[in-house]
Amino acid sequence: MPRLPDVEPYHPVQEYDLRVGVLCDREATEPVGHVLVESVVYWRHLGGVLWWKRWGEPEQTALASLLLRGEFEEWFIHGGEELESAVDDWGHGRWVEKNVDGSHSVYTVSWLSGEDSVEVAQQELSMDVNEIRGRRDQ
Repeated sequence: MPRLPDVEPYHPVQEYDLRVGVLCDREATEPVGHVLVESVVYWRHLGGVLWWKRWGEPEQTALASLLLRGEFEEWFIHGGEELESAVDDWGHGRWVEKNVDGSHSVYTVSWLSGEDSVEVAQQELSMDVNEIRGRRDQ
């Protein structure tokens, strides 16, 4: 009986999972926003029903909850090249926001430790990292 794997494959985005990044304008030192990244793995349902389902290869994605200059947004970052590019930017201290008009805004991002992320996510984004972890464990 096929089923989803218990272990998610490793992907570099997992290093940013449930961590908060502090965003600053490129020339400024004062924060203009915060982002919480959640690493999410999806398996595509290929066919079958009930317990005879067949699943495709896992796809690593990310959900970014962003508070920038008082505006809250959630971005779903698809796997593949889009996610690879984002993770590369994050590793180099850049957060690239793709604007509606096709332009890009680039911010510096500093990633907080796990403990600091829990506190800042609650204070700045009103998000409970421990609750998110608890939902995953169910």
